Amino acid sequence: MFRKQRQTIGYRVCALILFMSLFLGGTAGSAAAEVYIHPDNDGQMLYQTRRTLQDQRGYTWQAVAFKFARSGSSGPLQLRLVGFPGTVELDHEQPLMLLTSLGQKLTVDNVSDQVSKTNPTEPHVGQWNLQPVLIELGNTMFLDLSISTADHQTLRLAISPDTIEEWQTVAACSATWCGS
Repeated sequence: MFRKQRQTIGYRVCALILFMSLFLGGTAGSAAAEVYIHPDNDGQMLYQTRRTLQDQRGYTWQAVAFKFARSGSSGPLQLRLVGFPGTVELDHEQPLMLLTSLGQKLTVDNVSDQVSKTNPTEPHVGQWNLQPVLIELGNTMFLDLSISTADHQTLRLAISPDTIEEWQTVAACSATWCGS
């Protein structure tokens, strides 16, 4: 009987530890944006945040929001989406369409031609200028991104509030300061 009581107490302690680690870990993780800061060779600072997302087909994407800053000036916030090679070809002429949790439909200019100065943009990579729509994302709880493919399909990516917060943090970074 003593063994059974000890086993029951052990299960309860394990459950409590698991609950606390999930609760505390989830709370701490969402409190601060993960912004990576990299000095560039020409005196610029690169600020970026990265997220792994899935589209409605279950394919994985890397979402990188970034901008460059130099003392006295700051570039626009860009969003680069990278799919797995061979699984998708993006239409580099089409804008990114955003649907906010408030029902707003926003259009984001495609700037995929800016991905590389020396090579053509890979078919599975796209880039858009988020700067003009940032003000509209202020109270958004989530976003639904719609991406056009070369074969006239539409891919959708769900963007969480934590990701939106990270994008806004990167957008607020200057050459001398970056915080949330």
